[in-house]
Amino acid sequence: MRLVARAAFDAGCDKVVVIVGHGRDLVQAHLSAQFGGRVRFAVQEPQLGTGHAVYCAVDELEGDFDRTIILSGDVPNMTAHTLEQFA
Repeated sequence: MRLVARAAFDAGCDKVVVIVGHGRDLVQAHLSAQFGGRVRFAVQEPQLGTGHAVYCAVDELEGDFDRTIILSGDVPNMTAHTLEQFA
């Protein structure tokens, strides 16, 4: 997840919301240490799939944004360059 969050920030994303579930305390501690308050968290409990995960993040996603990109946290080869192509 760290590499995907880093790619998103490097591509110019203002806000990164990470949906956490099992092991969330460790994930939140690690990502908060890396990115501070720039990364926010939404809890998915119980874990009922990707669509449900996005639903759990709706409150964190509200705001004045041009677009929202939904990324999987287990894609370590994601780069800022790839994400910039969505702009």
